[in-house]
Amino acid sequence: SYRGQPLRCLVIGLKMVWTAQRFCPHLQLWDIETTRHRGTLPCCELVKSHLQKEALDSHDMRVTSLYLKEAPPAELWVGLGSGHLLIINASTRVPLMVVQRQLGPIRCMDAVKAAVTGKSINLVLTGSYGFVEQRYREEQNTDKATRRSSLESYGSLLVWDAAMPQLKPLMDKYGERQNVYR
Repeated sequence: SYRGQPLRCLVIGLKMVWTAQRFCPHLQLWDIETTRHRGTLPCCELVKSHLQKEALDSHDMRVTSLYLKEAPPAELWVGLGSGHLLIINASTRVPLMVVQRQLGPIRCMDAVKAAVTGKSINLVLTGSYGFVEQRYREEQNTDKATRRSSLESYGSLLVWDAAMPQLKPLMDKYGERQNVYR
């Protein structure tokens, strides 16, 4: 039971407030107007169903940071203790993406607007200790201890395109077409 645990993080939207308690793998949703509890989202179950994995430790799935992107479509970005980044549609509460590129808990998230080649883009920044290098993702035989020892002592800041959930289906189709020609 997580009753009595202090709040770890919260984000405030136009109509709802999302909260997470310390050491808790669940998100609570509160209605601003009525101040009533509107539901609980089990992050462990969302990640498990999205990745089709069985064994996920609830301590690793604890919510460590939150960011709410209000621009349509509204998305809730959830940083987890395992280094997973869970992106949820804030309206339907359906997971859009699960990504793991960080080795440790995602400690902080924020957004920034940047100008790249004359175009304005929205970016989400995530901070943690260590990240999964591309070369280790491609090498299946590299053990987790080797990856961690080389990177975990350094802080990392990862930059994400805020439109990533909308771009993912396009990238998946592109990857499928590339595999057809191999």
